[in-house]
Amino acid sequence: MKPSQKIKQNVVNQIAKTTLYENVSELMKMQQIYEAGIKEIRTKLEILDAEFKVKHDHNPIHHIESRLKSPESILKKAINKDIPVTERSLEENIHDIAGIRVICNYVDDVYKVAQLLTDQDDIRLVEVKDYIANPKTNMYQSLHTTVFGFDGKPYEIQIRTFEMDKVAERGIASHWSYKEQGKKIQNSMEQKLQVFRNIMELNLYDVSDEDFVKSVQNEVLGENIYVYTPKGDVFELPKGATPIDFAYRVHTKIGETMVGAIVNDNIVPLDYELHTGDIVNIKTNKNSKPSQEWLSIVKSSQTKNKIRAFFSKIDKKEAIEKGKDLLLKEIRRKKISINEFNETIPDILKDLKIESEDDLYYSIGTAKLSPNTVINISIKEEINKEEFILSKLSKREVKDIELKNDILVSGIDNIKVSLANCCKPVKGDKIVGYISRGNGVIVHTKNCYNLRHMDDRIIDVSWNKEQVQKYKTNISIVSEKLENVLLDIITKTNNLNISITKVDTKQKENETIFNLIVEVDNVDTLNKYMTLLKQNSSIISVERSMN
Repeated sequence: MKPSQKIKQNVVNQIAKTTLYENVSELMKMQQIYEAGIKEIRTKLEILDAEFKVKHDHNPIHHIESRLKSPESILKKAINKDIPVTERSLEENIHDIAGIRVICNYVDDVYKVAQLLTDQDDIRLVEVKDYIANPKTNMYQSLHTTVFGFDGKPYEIQIRTFEMDKVAERGIASHWSYKEQGKKIQNSMEQKLQVFRNIMELNLYDVSDEDFVKSVQNEVLGENIYVYTPKGDVFELPKGATPIDFAYRVHTKIGETMVGAIVNDNIVPLDYELHTGDIVNIKTNKNSKPSQEWLSIVKSSQTKNKIRAFFSKIDKKEAIEKGKDLLLKEIRRKKISINEFNETIPDILKDLKIESEDDLYYSIGTAKLSPNTVINISIKEEINKEEFILSKLSKREVKDIELKNDILVSGIDNIKVSLANCCKPVKGDKIVGYISRGNGVIVHTKNCYNLRHMDDRIIDVSWNKEQVQKYKTNISIVSEKLENVLLDIITKTNNLNISITKVDTKQKENETIFNLIVEVDNVDTLNKYMTLLKQNSSIISVERSMN
């Protein structure tokens, strides 16, 4: 905004404020009349919309919006146009006091809706501006019609497609904001004035009452200032507000990362008191953070709450991360599987009556809960079951059989059972169970290398023949060449109940090594597949492998 424009705007604002006091009752009565009229026109459009939905295959109306200018906005426009502030003068010279926007699906729909509306007996067309056929220089497109309603008042109706509306809303055109940069101010003013509309409707005050006028002065206009961005957007702030207040009002992220401010092309301190008409440019740095000292500088309670929320969030976030690190260190120190531990978290939360995982970490980070307590809750049931099995084994009292997934486990109900990741057993393999500490029974193949020092904690397990599922295992293939071998590896799965989930290829001198992860239903299918692969003359070896 140029300095001359800014000065003019300030003058207009001040004149509008003074004039508003003098004409508040007249303007509110006008608004009530226009509000009734716009409801009447909108109802006609909604009836058309409903008829199309019921009677026709295609409805030209996407949705309908309406708006009513605020008293202050009407006054500003009257002052800019230099017209008297009378009901007759305002109606004759300002045709967009009340307006409706109709959003259509297609361009043809725009003209169809316009025709259907103006065909109404009690609606008279006054003016048409076709910005669709003749777009504005900023690419704004819309069909603007001004009509006289049943009350003889002028109403502006904007009709355009959904795409045209999106272009306008992105800021390329600002017509629907009624050529006012301060739409937020308008909305704020409208909310405040609504209180006094209600008072008038209830006849609680005579409109000439001095107390009523003073109330309008104090409550509606208040002690506020209006400050601009370099692009001309205007924001309402309390008197005494600082650049920090302004930054947070524009966007919380801008406030949190601000490092300085330029007001009217001059660098100012962060505690600088802003005034109406100031143009404020906020400087930011993504690595910057708010300061606790800002709480004693800012004027807006909204800004103070946002700053307090930031520090509260940071403190909690740091505590959560600290708690997570402490727990992870203790899990690793005790050599507990992280994946197995994570499976027990819902039970831990339930046992401790904690709502979320973050709350659990927060309690640890703030020393309200120790990592050991959490870990002990996680493994206590499993350890109890494991010790029971071991005691039974020592006394040779293992008798019962319990079904767990696809594994038959001797000795106890409801114990955790999992397949070892090292040897990846497949149904049909000779298997044994290993009683782990905190992880239940882990099933290995009998020839698994990792079982060589675990004799004292081995338990008999077996496959459940009635259960059908697939198992992942590893295959290593060594080939003389790469060409056509991979294709053969894949095609050999045809007509077999087997699938390849992953293939890694490594080149070593004159050999190519394929490491596969496959899913099979049993070891017989796996062996058949491996035999088929060995028939390829380019393949040197095919073996199951361990992780």
